[in-house]
Amino acid sequence: MKLIMQTMEQLSARKLSFLAFFLLSFSIIGQRMPKAMPEDLEIAIAKSALPANLRDNATVYVLKNGTGYVKAVEGSNGYTCYVERPALEGTMAPIAFDAEGTRVMLPPRFEKAKMIQEGKTYNEAQAVIDKGFQNGTYMPPAIGGISYMLSPLNILPRGNSGKKFLYHPHFMIYAPYATNKSIQSRFTMDGYLPFVNPTGPHGFIVVPVGKAERVEIKEEHQALIAKYEAYEASRK
Repeated sequence: MKLIMQTMEQLSARKLSFLAFFLLSFSIIGQRMPKAMPEDLEIAIAKSALPANLRDNATVYVLKNGTGYVKAVEGSNGYTCYVERPALEGTMAPIAFDAEGTRVMLPPRFEKAKMIQEGKTYNEAQAVIDKGFQNGTYMPPAIGGISYMLSPLNILPRGNSGKKFLYHPHFMIYAPYATNKSIQSRFTMDGYLPFVNPTGPHGFIVVPVGKAERVEIKEEHQALIAKYEAYEASRK
């Protein structure tokens, strides 16, 4: 539990724009995607983004060196999960989308990851994605929906500092073009109230889980946390 305790200490009483994670995740440390982790571990971490009742029948994608994300598990319940991999080694963001999110939100995310693996810079890849939104290749959700990030292993880069921190389990409601002003909220890393991040066609209202739920999630995934920490230790 050493890694988890260290990252929780780094998070304590600090605020960092979660938007910075989305905008910088592929741009730091030479703008390269990290190496793929063992597939069984990556599948387990990806599924930890979901509530227990949705994990068994979810589709799972894993990162392959040189080819981007590929389907490893074919599901049947409409949910898709994967581990988003910021460029900083040792950081990750397990995330899951419902059927509508799978339809409209996964394609630009996977395409950007693939372009970066192929050698494009973050800015170059983002320009392609932005153009896709402009020409109708990529669209906002047509209906309301939900994305889950309930994993205890939301280990995110702290901007361009080369450091990382652990963010709370949370879920996100699709909210195209919403802003914190429009919902009369504000961004905070330490609170429990919902906030908008990011804004735009694939915007979310982020809802952190409560303190009691955080403890339950951490306890539920003790074995997974230990397995991940053993893997990280083996790479040093």
